[in-house]
Formats: sequence, C-alpha cells, structure tokens
Amino acid sequence: MFYINKTIAFSEVAPDGMIKITDMTDYFQDVCTFQSDELGVGMDPLRERGFGWVASSWQIVVNRYPRLGEKVRVGTAPYEFKGVMGMRNFVLETPDGERLACANSIWSFVDIANMTLTRIPADISGAYAPEEKIDMEYAPRKIKIPEELAALQPIEVRYHNLDSNDHVNNAQYISMAEDLVESGRRARQIRVEYRASARRGDIIMPYVNENGRDGIITVVLSDRDTNPYVLVEFTL
Repeated sequence: MFYINKTIAFSEVAPDGMIKITDMTDYFQDVCTFQSDELGVGMDPLRERGFGWVASSWQIVVNRYPRLGEKVRVGTAPYEFKGVMGMRNFVLETPDGERLACANSIWSFVDIANMTLTRIPADISGAYAPEEKIDMEYAPRKIKIPEELAALQPIEVRYHNLDSNDHVNNAQYISMAEDLVESGRRARQIRVEYRASARRGDIIMPYVNENGRDGIITVVLSDRDTNPYVLVEFTL
C-alpha cells in the first residue's frame, strides 16, 4: 500500500474540531494521484494520450473522525482492473495503526475528448501492483432513489467547485450534500454514486429524503430535468 503522512489542519476541520468528510475524501483523492505520479501514469502523462479517470462510486466507512492537530497516514492500493474500470481501496490510520476510516472506490477510464468509456491500456494497468481487497463490509455501487423527496434551494456551480477537468470535483458533490444535512451530525458511512458531470454555471437541483428509522439520509443532486448528477447516502 502506498502512504502519505498528514496532520489535520485548521482549514480541514468543522466547528466540532474534527476533519470534514470532504477533506477526508480529498486526502484519498490526493494519495492515489501521488501514487500514480510516482509510477509514471499520473494525470499529465494520461492527458497527453487523451485519457483520464473519473469517479463512479465511493463507499467511505468512518470509525473515528480525527481531530485538529492529529497526525495521520493515508494509504491506497488498487485491487482490480477490469475492462474500463479500476477498483481501489483507501485507509486513514494513526501512526500506530488505528484504522480511523477506510474506503472502496470504483473509477472509470475515459477518452477525455468526448468523455466516453475506453478500455484501460495494458501499460497503464500494468504500472500498478494490485493488492488484496482490504477487510471491510462492501456495499453495492448503486444507490436507490427514494420515492419521497423534498426539494431544496437550487445550487449554482461556481469556479471553486471545479477540478482540472473543468467538471465539479468529486468531493465537492459530497460537500454540497453535507450542507443539506443538519449540522453537527456525523455519518459513520458515506456512499456516493456518480452518474453525470456538472460544469460551471449549471444549476443543481437538490432533493433530500431522511429515513429516521434506519438513520439514512439520501441526497439527490439533479439537473433541471431531475436527471441525477450524483446520489449521496449518509448513514448516521
């Protein structure tokens, strides 16, 4: 597993003094970017060939949210490449090995000129050394849309929401969804299913369903025609 070391910074914590889930997701995205760069198959070499990776889904399980000033290490390893898909695990740990969080993610390999799926070239998948899947309870990739949804205030996509592909950053969707959940409540699991990409100036229509019995909040971030961009599920 490939690791980087981090210290939880002031800019990364919520009012309760613990890391925001958005920043934890950024840690995970950063560590896989650094690993790919070291192996020579990072963003720039792929872009020169007209390729890129886009997220299809996240499942993040949190045992404990680290607090401001805590030192942590962030690890990642791919465990399978299949056709147009790459599967990758992540861990967030203390220096002495306490597992704070773990994650499963599925990524799609695309031709960035037209954003169509394309088979992963052997030299790119072969640059990695896939490892065994980590021990966690794996959830399905797809999230079911609840029948009853409450419409909330529309969100306009702005410059700070974008990534280097000129689309809304993966973690930004989670941040938008988190803003719609009552403050102070911490999820023990976050699942995300990505269906389409929003760009600057797009209007995102948010819908929310809260199942108090199961402690599940589902957020649907859609376009004006109710076609989902992203589904986010928080388990409290």
